[in-house]
Amino acid sequence: MGSILTALGRQKEEKLPQRGKMALKPTRIKKGMHLMQIESLEVYCRDSNYAIVKPPGRKFPGAVIQGDSLAILAYLANQIAMAAAENRATGDTFLGHVEELNNLLVDRILHYQEVLDNHEIDFPHSPKFTPSQLVNFFPLDDEETVAT
Repeated sequence: MGSILTALGRQKEEKLPQRGKMALKPTRIKKGMHLMQIESLEVYCRDSNYAIVKPPGRKFPGAVIQGDSLAILAYLANQIAMAAAENRATGDTFLGHVEELNNLLVDRILHYQEVLDNHEIDFPHSPKFTPSQLVNFFPLDDEETVAT
């Protein structure tokens, strides 16, 4: 079983003015803050920005999304929602956001499914996602090429 580290559990030496002695004083944490813990995880994939892990007590592994990637997904979802709320759910910018959000999420689930397949783990969802669920609202003309 992993040890628990918390900001409350960390102690620092401070000189207490009234006694003139060194003493251990707990560091404070913000109200409502969750305590950090160190636990063992089953790690199925460590790919950068695509880690797949299973914490203790969970039936299925989960996909880790780094904070910057999560912010991109939230930004795109918010832009789509705001456009819909303001009756602006049309045009290239809107479709570009829909395409990007869909493809980022579908890419993640395809990777997740591949990792679970490789470890012979059933999917926690049905039906299975396929690459056909990736969308392209702005296909390149035959004469256009992608810069590499």
